[in-house]
Amino acid sequence: MQLLSNISFAGIMLAGGCSLLFFLLLDRGLDPIFEGMFPQSEQNYQEMIESLMKSPITSLIQVCVLAPVIEEILMREVVLGGLKKSCGTATALLISAALFACLHFNMVQTLSAFVCGIVLGLLYIRTNSVFCCMMAHGGYNLISYVAMIYPQIR
Repeated sequence: MQLLSNISFAGIMLAGGCSLLFFLLLDRGLDPIFEGMFPQSEQNYQEMIESLMKSPITSLIQVCVLAPVIEEILMREVVLGGLKKSCGTATALLISAALFACLHFNMVQTLSAFVCGIVLGLLYIRTNSVFCCMMAHGGYNLISYVAMIYPQIR
């Protein structure tokens, strides 16, 4: 596994576009709908946000660096990359997106994470670069983190 292989300007631009797309589509579009459908899940999510605010720098590193790196290596490189040969690309994409969604343990996040997992999987298939997926995932988490935390600390 070579984390820095297949990096291109186009891949980096796609990663940046995915980060912005995720924020607009999920945080500003689908998540408010899911929050209304699953109020207990939304309450649990808000409690998690409050716990993140207790140590914002540590949380920033966990949410925007560590989680994207670990999750992308596992879901895109290991699961999607490994299953593509034996199950086919479409099946591997769906399985990796479903497993990625299950990692989030919260219905609001799980439904959004499935959508995110599909797009990140397509990015991986298109670029053959797990680093681009890490950038997209980390960028999205950073945008979301700042949008949630900044108004609280201002």
